[in-house]
Amino acid sequence: MNKYISIICIIAVIVIGIGIFAYNFLEIYDREVYEFPSPEVRANNYLALERWLLESGHPVRTSQFAELINIMQADENVVVMNSSSFYWEKNTFDVLKPWIEEGHHLFVFHDYWKDAFHDEDFYSFVNHFNVRMITPGDEDIFEDEMNEADNDTQEPEPHTPNADDEETVSEKTEEYPYVDRTIRFVIEEGSDEILCAGIDDETINLVHIPFGNGSVTFTGNPYFMQNYNIKTNENRLLAWNVTGAKDNNKNGILFVEEIEFQNTFLQDLINEGNIFPLLISIFILTIVCFWGFIPRFGKIIADEESPGKPIRERFLAEAIFLKKFHSLRMYIDAYEKTIQQRFRKNYGEYIDDRKKFCIRLAEITKLDAAIIEQSLYPKGLITASAFAKCMKTIEIIMERL
Repeated sequence: MNKYISIICIIAVIVIGIGIFAYNFLEIYDREVYEFPSPEVRANNYLALERWLLESGHPVRTSQFAELINIMQADENVVVMNSSSFYWEKNTFDVLKPWIEEGHHLFVFHDYWKDAFHDEDFYSFVNHFNVRMITPGDEDIFEDEMNEADNDTQEPEPHTPNADDEETVSEKTEEYPYVDRTIRFVIEEGSDEILCAGIDDETINLVHIPFGNGSVTFTGNPYFMQNYNIKTNENRLLAWNVTGAKDNNKNGILFVEEIEFQNTFLQDLINEGNIFPLLISIFILTIVCFWGFIPRFGKIIADEESPGKPIRERFLAEAIFLKKFHSLRMYIDAYEKTIQQRFRKNYGEYIDDRKKFCIRLAEITKLDAAIIEQSLYPKGLITASAFAKCMKTIEIIMERL
């Protein structure tokens, strides 16, 4: 029966081993591994576009803040900037006008919700190009347009769904790029050369204005350029047209955008102002621990190390313990075996008979053979006083052997 059980167990182990090997090394499908984006991707929303431009032969340089002098002295042909990362002045248009007319291209995107001060100099710069930017701050115009959009969608015409609806919706959603709906533009009359883009045919969310040999582009938050949206054809085409397509000589593209890396735990403590209370708490805790476990940071003066107890005291303690459990004879037997081993080692003799062994020890130690026999092989119950006498004789024998 045991033989058959062993065979079955061996077969089961072999089958399980083959299954594990096949599962780990002979898979016919790919495993899906989900990984979080790297800190670089989370910090830079336009990292995918920058890498695409680099692979296409267009050098890319990034800067977190810029002034007029930085733009005028830049070697790049295209400048992509966040309006909040640039220091706008009243004469910005007058300074940048010849720079743009020479053939440079400026792409400015405006995140209205991050523009805490709503820089009037920036709005004035936009107005110089025959366009007007409408933001939620322009309450009358903005509310009117929102109401018109709501009225257009309040009473939709009845429609019977059919099989072609999904294709129609997909084509319509892919027709326009993903732009910021918060920022809108109104083009003044006589500006036919301005190119526009928006969420539909009536709403303008991006304007591209040819100016001399260069151009200026304004829009809201450029979602179409960001890492997770640039994969669609419309977003990718628009992003390329305002960046790489403008860099004909491949002089490069400058991105002026504040990059916010995620703070570490220590940086959060510093920013929140808790680093100094934390350091003080650690210092106090360290002092308390040293004071509690190592008084005066060293050995206690009043405490002195006591040396080990003498051998005689330890021997008596062991004897008292053995006497309590009636094991004194076992203690003497251990010494008797030790004496035999030392006798054989020193004299090369082996005596099996107890009396002859005691007589031989008496000759060597000059003790009485009867006393030696009574000490090594006591008879009857061993009392404390008898044990002390036996051990005294054994001690003499050990010294004289």
